[in-house]
Amino acid sequence: MDIFEETQELISSFQNLVSASPFKDRYYASVASIFESLKQPCRLAITGRVKSGKSSLINVLLGEDYAVVGTTETTATINIFKYGTAPYPDTPILCEFLDGTQKWISKDKLDNLQGFSEQVISEIENIKQLTYFIKDERLKNTILIDTPGIDAVVGDDGEAHQIQTESFLGLRSRHEKETIELSNNADAVILLLGDVAHESDIDFITGFLSNRGNTSCLNTIAVMSQIDLTDERVQNRHNLAKERYKHLSSYVNSVLPISAGLKRYSLTEHQAHKIKEVLSSVSREALDALLLRSAKMYFLPNLPGINIALETRREIYPLGMPFRCFAVACKIIYDYDIPQALKLIDDISGITTLQETINVQFFERSKEIKSEIAIKQILNIIWDILNCDIPISKSNLTDSDIEQLSKRFYNIQISLEELSQITENTNKYFQGLITILENKALFTNEEFDELHILLGDKLEQFDDKRLSYWFTEKNNSSNDIRKNIAQLAYSKYTDLAFK
Repeated sequence: MDIFEETQELISSFQNLVSASPFKDRYYASVASIFESLKQPCRLAITGRVKSGKSSLINVLLGEDYAVVGTTETTATINIFKYGTAPYPDTPILCEFLDGTQKWISKDKLDNLQGFSEQVISEIENIKQLTYFIKDERLKNTILIDTPGIDAVVGDDGEAHQIQTESFLGLRSRHEKETIELSNNADAVILLLGDVAHESDIDFITGFLSNRGNTSCLNTIAVMSQIDLTDERVQNRHNLAKERYKHLSSYVNSVLPISAGLKRYSLTEHQAHKIKEVLSSVSREALDALLLRSAKMYFLPNLPGINIALETRREIYPLGMPFRCFAVACKIIYDYDIPQALKLIDDISGITTLQETINVQFFERSKEIKSEIAIKQILNIIWDILNCDIPISKSNLTDSDIEQLSKRFYNIQISLEELSQITENTNKYFQGLITILENKALFTNEEFDELHILLGDKLEQFDDKRLSYWFTEKNNSSNDIRKNIAQLAYSKYTDLAFK
């Protein structure tokens, strides 16, 4: 029996126990809600400030333009992506309204629902959420949610964005009956950070963790998006991410720098060769100071000292690609040979690392995430019961009954605490797995492949030689990250030896 099944069995027993106890009226509804939430897919929410690139990221992760991406703030609605097939090809999006009614709508209809006009606001004010059904295996046990965003500062619907996001994640104070409907709230969060630090980032994460009854930050990662905004951000992206992590390390598992635009508009070898050929007539100084300084300048009919016709400039510019992404790609292609340039552009986008992180940390751990959260929530209820201000003595139970009831509560508590310890140990190895994904250069290909399987809990056979190898590495390595990973690998092999 795995952790998820054990968790279900223990909570089911606890639910039956509460139902037959003096605490039924106070706790049964909460316990029943927690038990039902275990049956639901893990809910992974992508959130952050309005216009921080949430929808662009979702489109890149899912490989298609599902979420609306606009130059203004998009609608204050929740977008949900789940596994399945829509019954109507022409109207594939299920629109759910606040009054409980539903309607299938087209993608064209949705694309028009953005901006601040009275017509748009009147259209969206009664929409609760939009659901997309996608045949993506990763979504079988996980629902992906695109939230409207926090800290909207412009537009008449700015407050609506904040209310929708906070309400969905369970961060606003609500009636007790609604609060116990835990399945309506996210189990894990990807928080997109802006280019500067905000105190509300910490406030938001703290609220999310408190609502889960879970002090672990493992189920929250931060993404420093739009790193293509300036050349300085591109060059210093890893240092900037490390600085942001220093401030958020108590709240998030990691901070990853990305450019969704660079990945979304990936250049082909043919496009890269054409760009390199066209730009070869321009000096590096002119490239920076004139041609790629801004979109407005790039599309001027004539540029002093640059003998590239406007028509040619248009030909090498990929349709729809943000200009800053184009500028970053052009400079790299100018400086490196094509294969190296394309690899570097992909590395700078950070999307491959992010996808691997999300797969490992959320999609592959979906049931473990649900179990961990449910265990902690039930333990909180048990601790509350054992210190409850409702005197059991006032019930119709005899002293013997009270003793037996307390003992049964205690036994379930012990079993859940043992499971909680197992999940914490598992989380420790997953933390190491995230570290190796972010620091591939520190390991050989063979070491990386071994660690990926080992720390990902996919290796079941003990290997004495590899145990000795990592024992030596943890004692002799001069790199702190490599030393810590070697310690984890040694511990994991030791666990396998006694399994």
